[in-house]
Amino acid sequence: MNAMLLESFMPVQTLADGRTFLGVDRAQGEVKVLAPSNRMQAEAVLRRAPGVRPAAGAVVRFEAFSVAGGNSYPRGTVELTLGVDADEQVLNVPVDSGGSPVRLVVTVPPELAGQVTAGWRALNILHAVDGPAAPSVLRSGARDIHPAGAEIRAALLPADWSPPEVHVRDVQVGPDGLELRPGGEIWIRLAGLYQEISGVATVVDRPAGAVDPVLRVVYFKGPKLDVLVQSAIRAPADNLPFKAWSAERDGWLVLMLEPYRTSPAVRIRLTGVRAAE
Repeated sequence: MNAMLLESFMPVQTLADGRTFLGVDRAQGEVKVLAPSNRMQAEAVLRRAPGVRPAAGAVVRFEAFSVAGGNSYPRGTVELTLGVDADEQVLNVPVDSGGSPVRLVVTVPPELAGQVTAGWRALNILHAVDGPAAPSVLRSGARDIHPAGAEIRAALLPADWSPPEVHVRDVQVGPDGLELRPGGEIWIRLAGLYQEISGVATVVDRPAGAVDPVLRVVYFKGPKLDVLVQSAIRAPADNLPFKAWSAERDGWLVLMLEPYRTSPAVRIRLTGVRAAE
């Protein structure tokens, strides 16, 4: 999920295996998913404080609400408690968000204050609403984005594919194809459902001491942001074949190069597209 669409004042906590969550050890905390969705899921987390045996029979309440017109509407409640020998409990909670933003609330009762930490983690959009209508800003400091002209589209796309929109930031057409500079992005609006979109990323020119460029390919729709590819392009091959797909119908395919100042540009070429039947 796009972290820019989350809001919470709960601090980051850690489970025994190193997984993190947002949680509190007393009173109430919440996470807000600011963008609407149809269905999502999250994990409710309850963890015992070190060296403490929580009060027997006390439960922690986890609640999901959809938000519309300034009002909150209950979408589900679960209660967790720790057994005598249990230090942690993690439960997957599906949420029918009904096309609205969501509040995920956790309440630690007074008798458990300071004895447990409870909260939410692993928020995941399962069915997004349509949008956005135009490319978004996924990282601070990104340059302006522009519609791609015929020359850029020809350098990037297979001859038999013409998506309705392509937008770019920080690219140039080089002698051998479309070059993505550090911090650059390519946004392709998808029409329909795609089983496979294949391509190749190639380092243009690697000077001595350059940092490996890192390519990230994501599927973006509403609050849903799925990372499909995330890889450094390493010497001596300086070449990365990749495959992407659409998690839902429509949405955007985004190719991003991490903004490392000392990494070289990368030539991007999409080589094949297969729509889902």
